[in-house]
Amino acid sequence: MSREISSSPVQQAAFHLHHLLLRDYRDRWVRYQRERERQGEVHQRAVTEVLKRFVDRNRAQKRYQSVSLDSLPQRVSRALRGDVLSRATLELFIDAFGISENDSRRLRGIHDGTDRIRVLTGLSAMPPDTAAALGPRSEEHTSELQSHHEL
Repeated sequence: MSREISSSPVQQAAFHLHHLLLRDYRDRWVRYQRERERQGEVHQRAVTEVLKRFVDRNRAQKRYQSVSLDSLPQRVSRALRGDVLSRATLELFIDAFGISENDSRRLRGIHDGTDRIRVLTGLSAMPPDTAAALGPRSEEHTSELQSHHEL
C-alpha cells in the first residue's frame, strides 16, 4: 500500500498510528473483524469495537465519561485517514490498545510536531530523479523498510 503523506504533523501521526495498528497491535483488533481481511488494511469496525469496549470498561475514569460510543466509528475513520486526530483521540487509541511507552512517546512527538521522525512512503519518499531512474513500478514491491538512527 502506497500512501502520499503530507507534512502535517497530524497526518504524519495518523499514518504512524495506522502502521502500528497494522503491524504491532494487530492482534488486539483482528479478533473483532467479521469480514475478510484485506492485505495491508486496518479494519475500522474492528478498531472501533476495541475502543468501545475499552471506554465501556473505563467509564468510571473522568476522561472517558464524556466519550460518546456513537461518535467512535466516525472518530476512528477520520483518525486513520489523517483528516482529524485530536490529542484526546490519540490518547484514547494509546490507552485502548495498550501502546507501549516508546511507541506512545513517538506518536505524541509526531502529533505535536516535535519528533524528528518523519513518515515517508511511496514515490514521495525519494528524490524525483531517483524515482525516475527506477522506471515504472513493477508488480514486486517492498512492503516495509525502516531505518532507525540515534545520535
